[in-house]
This record gives sequence, structure tokens and C-alpha cells, in this order.
Amino acid sequence: MPTVTIDRLLDTAYHTGASDLLLTVGTRPRLRIAGCERSLETAPLALDDIEAALHKLLRGALRSEYEEHRRVLFGFVFRDWLRIRAFAAFESGHPTLSMRCLPAKPPTIDELDLPKLTKALMSRPCGLFVIAGPAGCGKTTVQAALVNYVNRNFDRRIVTIQQPVEHLHQSVKSALVQREVGTDVDSYLQAVRDLHLQRADVVALGDVDDDEALAVATEAARTDCLMLMQMRERGAADVLAHLCEIGGQRSTARWRHIVSTTFLGTIVRRLIPRKDASVVPAHEFLVVTPAVSELIRDNQLHRIDSAIQAGRKFDMRLLDDHLFELAAAGTITVENALENARCPSDLQRRLDKHRRGDAGDDADPSDDTDPTPFPVRPDQSPPNLDAHAAPDTDESPPNHA
Repeated sequence: MPTVTIDRLLDTAYHTGASDLLLTVGTRPRLRIAGCERSLETAPLALDDIEAALHKLLRGALRSEYEEHRRVLFGFVFRDWLRIRAFAAFESGHPTLSMRCLPAKPPTIDELDLPKLTKALMSRPCGLFVIAGPAGCGKTTVQAALVNYVNRNFDRRIVTIQQPVEHLHQSVKSALVQREVGTDVDSYLQAVRDLHLQRADVVALGDVDDDEALAVATEAARTDCLMLMQMRERGAADVLAHLCEIGGQRSTARWRHIVSTTFLGTIVRRLIPRKDASVVPAHEFLVVTPAVSELIRDNQLHRIDSAIQAGRKFDMRLLDDHLFELAAAGTITVENALENARCPSDLQRRLDKHRRGDAGDDADPSDDTDPTPFPVRPDQSPPNLDAHAAPDTDESPPNHA
């Protein structure tokens, strides 16, 4: 007989604000809270505990896939509170279950404190916007907030493509189609190839490891839709390097031109433990300017960081600059700032200088002489931030499973 039920464990995860729940035979249930691992005060889990949880969660095709492949990725809603992304597999010959806990209600851009220019980007008729960062940094949550904003403010046809579907959205002003890879469509590649048949205006693409699917999605974003894409990259320059490498057999120069005219921007996100035992997001933010577009075409991606420093009036910011601000304000520890920095030695030098009371910030940003935050095409003009940034405070409707 199981000694602990999956419902009780998920209730505990919800009430403690945990982001992850891990169940492994022979150990206590483990929660990740504010980025730190915590064991529950229970007996170690027995094989019966894990098998009872899997018996409740896996039915029909999911059970068949698990038994055939000894692994399955799936999602479900728990008590209308949480949307769970779960992964069942085997470890040392025993089943294991890893679950990511997401709020059932899609968040808003304002709740996540994203750069205000992201609202203007969401009004674009086409183009590519990338949400990047390591696993567990909240890429899916940011993407859900962007979809939620479009859904509440624009008459669009939105298609989400994920494995599994993570946030459930109800149509408000937009018409929503949510496709799950493995259930509704065989692969990400097939799903993005289907987009022209669905006449999608906005597409939210999950974390894809198929470069051909990313290339087809980029081509779709060039003329047909606004593409909100997830990628696992450390910084904005890495995002662009990856995009420029996925052209495959396509002409290299031609592909860089496509990326330069399609790319709108990226937000690279990290979740950093705060001193008060919660977490705070730190981000790197880049929006394309004519100068950035030229750097992409000319394969001068090593200069992207300088372009971000030059674009501060457009809310552009390097990750290390945001970490410096958080550490200097005492929000996070110096150790956590350095662990997440892209250039720890430079950040350490700046923090040492700050502690000595030296005046100024030596990030050395260059003067911003680039007047337009987007490359102007014949049929497009730069977005008007005030005109398009609709308030993001409406309460979301209840979700359904």
C-alpha cells in the first residue's frame, strides 16, 4: 500500500510555492522552492508509492507509451490550481517521476515585470521574438504572458505548439488553437509546416531541439506570422549565433539576411535566489535596430553586447548589468550574482568598485545614436509604444482542463 498519495504531495507543492516535485524510489519526496532543494518530512518513497502515482496519472495512450518506451512526457491540471508538466522515466531500474508546477492562470506581462517594449513587439504583424534561458528559468511562463497579452488586446488567430501543452488559454479577443506534439501532431517540424494551412497570425513555439523545425519557423515569421520561440541559450549573442547556424543547406549569406530582417528581439531570463528565500528574475534584453540588423548580416555577432549597451533608451540591458544592479541593491548575494554572470571577473571588479564607493558605473555604454528600434521595411514602420502598449491588468478568465 502506498504511504503517501500524489494528491497530498501536489497540495504540498502548491501551498509551499514549489516549482518542482521529484519522486524517486528510496528517497524522500523533494521540492524545489526558490531554487533550493528541500526534502519533505516523510518516510522514503517505496516502489508502491511511485507506481500508485503513475497508475493514477497515466491512462490510455500515455500508459502505452510509457510501457513501450519506458519514458513519457505529459501534462495535466490539478484542482484548477496548478498546471503540471510531468516526466515519467526509469532510474536504476525503478520508475521516477519529475513534475514542474505552473500556475493554472496565465500570468500578465506586468506581473512578470517584463520590459515595457515587449507590449509593442506583440503588435507586430510578423517577425521572430525569442524567449531564452536555461531549463527552469521561466521561459514557458514568459511565453504564456505574451500570448495572454495578445489574446486580450488583439483580434488574432493564435496557435501554440508545445510538448505537452503547459498553460491553457481561453479565447478572449483572439481565436486560440493549442496543439500538443505527440497527441495532436507527430512532430514540431510537421506542426510548423502546417501553420500556413491554419492561417496563424501569432505562434507560440515550445522548447524545440530540431534545427530544421526552427528554420521553417523562422521562414514563417519572415512574412506570415509573429513567432514567439523558446531557445536554451545563455545570452542574446548566443541566440543570434544559433539562429544564423540553423539554415542548413540554405545559402549562408541569404540566411543571415533572412534572420536580420525577421528577428525582432530576445529576452534571456534567469531566476536568482533572493536574500529573503524567494527568487527574482534577471534578464538580458535586446531589440533589433538598424545597427543590430547590420551586425547580423555582416556576421559581427561579437559586437552584439556593445549594441545592447548602446540601446539603453530602448530598455536594452545585459544580463550582467541587471545582476550588478540586484547585487548592488542587496537584493541578491554577490555569490549568486557571480554564479549566474556571463563574465564573473568583470562583474566582480564592478562590485568591488561599488563597495569602495567609487562614483559611477563602469559598464562603459557607448552613446546611443540609433534612432529607430526596428528595421523599417516598406510595409512597416517602427511601433508606437504608447499606441500599442495596452494596459495588462484585466483579470484572466478561469482555465479549463
